[in-house]
Amino acid sequence: MAFGLGYLIIGCHKKEQYPIEPVLEYISYYGTDTTDLNSNAIHKGLLTLGFTDGDGDIGLEENQTDPPYDANLYIYQYGIHRGTLIFIDTLSFRIPNVTPESENKSLKGEIDLDLDIIYVLPPFDTIDTVQYEVYLLDRNLNKSNIVTSEEISLLK
Repeated sequence: MAFGLGYLIIGCHKKEQYPIEPVLEYISYYGTDTTDLNSNAIHKGLLTLGFTDGDGDIGLEENQTDPPYDANLYIYQYGIHRGTLIFIDTLSFRIPNVTPESENKSLKGEIDLDLDIIYVLPPFDTIDTVQYEVYLLDRNLNKSNIVTSEEISLLK
């Protein structure tokens, strides 16, 4: 299974007031089936999330690598097998520091995550549907809400 962090889009808005805890919003998931360089069948997915943060302390510095600052975006990955939801893994990502330099630190933006699944690897060789739950931690360790994707059919 391969995972990669896509790009991050940030927009600062004048006079916007958001809670100091990050707030996530599930926006979309787009997936397509293809093959990798070894001719393995894979599902390439793009998960898009929206976020806000009132004090702008989203993201980690490059030198912040020790727990609890080794990651700041977490995804619980589930598979559905014969109608039963099965926990597969916890994925973690590092969102870089995106704190605005302006006086207004409020943030609003989008996060794109590449989530690729290699079908020949267990448990994906028997699962036909996946679902994701996602949350974000800011630098003060405030935890966002948890957002859930729709059930995503794997075409194989």
